[in-house]
Amino acid sequence: MATKVLLVDDETRLLDSLSLTLRKFEVVAESDPLQALKRVKEDDFAVVISDMRMPGMDGIELLRAISHEAPNTVRIMLTGHGDMDVAMSAINTGGVFKFMTKPVEAREMRETVAQALVEHERLLQTASLQEAALHDELTGLPNRTLFMDRCKVAIANAKRKKSNLAFFFIDLDGFKAVNDTYGHDAGDEVLKETSQRLLCRLRENDTAARFGGDEFVVLLSDLVSTEAAHAIAEELISLIGEPVAWKDRALRVGASLGVGYFPLHGTPWKVS
Repeated sequence: MATKVLLVDDETRLLDSLSLTLRKFEVVAESDPLQALKRVKEDDFAVVISDMRMPGMDGIELLRAISHEAPNTVRIMLTGHGDMDVAMSAINTGGVFKFMTKPVEAREMRETVAQALVEHERLLQTASLQEAALHDELTGLPNRTLFMDRCKVAIANAKRKKSNLAFFFIDLDGFKAVNDTYGHDAGDEVLKETSQRLLCRLRENDTAARFGGDEFVVLLSDLVSTEAAHAIAEELISLIGEPVAWKDRALRVGASLGVGYFPLHGTPWKVS
């Protein structure tokens, strides 16, 4: 879990003062908001404390950008007395955890950062639960729910761009025999290895998912041609058919693979 606190203010004297106030925490200070955003992209921060009025990028813009780059980073804004009405607009756009009016008392600042660290941990736990709810526990692949959601997005994009999609439906041949002969631990190893082999062949904008048991599905986006899809399908069948090392054994399964195309074959599963 990240515990770093990023301070952003173009007034170096205030940065030094805040750094001293928060010396019990792991603090990084940055006077340039654009550089601060770059730091957030490159490192994990639990909390960002930003002044509102800064040259190049104001605090609202910065915290809005951070909310997209690092949604679990807790955001705090420092404002002058006359800025509060404007700063309140950042509640929706920047997801601000708390507004603090300058000058801020040292004790209040330390207590607020401590509260923000607790909130950061809560956000991480919530995100972890949401992630788990959308992924298969054994393989880590997207589950049926997430796959269907990605299908909706892919189909909408394909309609807009007039592009094509391919769907592969994969069953493992001989999987039951592996389970019956060597046990479920061996079967689990086959499923995990199959998942990795699917992922290593697919592009970043494609999706492989486990529907349950030994059933897998694949979505290919921005398809160049049906021939290209057939070539990928043949590669996947070959990859899945390679032996899986388990203890002192080489486990083997095959793959039955069906192919559907959008829009050629219509919309699968009525997801549109």
